[in-house]
Amino acid sequence: MRSPRQDPFESVEDLDDLAAVLRRLRARAAREQGGPPLSYRELAARTGWAYGSFSGYFRGGVLPPADRLDTLLQLLGATDPEQAALATARDRLDDRRRGIIAPEEWAAFPDTGSVPTEVINSRPAAPSRCTTRVDHPGW
Repeated sequence: MRSPRQDPFESVEDLDDLAAVLRRLRARAAREQGGPPLSYRELAARTGWAYGSFSGYFRGGVLPPADRLDTLLQLLGATDPEQAALATARDRLDDRRRGIIAPEEWAAFPDTGSVPTEVINSRPAAPSRCTTRVDHPGW
């Protein structure tokens, strides 16, 4: 958990933190434009995405894909440093979700200097057998 004085753009540790920052940006954009916050439907109209996806992003239930986060941050008026910090945080959350260990975390392993097993084994297993069109009757 972050301390209250820490920059919220630098201290995103989980999806709830990311959602809180997105809500804060949405409110700030509304204040700067002198109107209500953009609704999910308005955001959907500007992006072409399904409006239901915004609910997941703003409540912390879904990690936005990198390209969508970039677009959303631009729509919400994030500064370049804010966008960079949030893109880094998003990548860190995605790595953590997929079980990939970041290089800066390698030092936590007892045999420093070698690549952790979790990184080496992060590729999917090879298929058990190869199929071709010939294997499928009726094609």
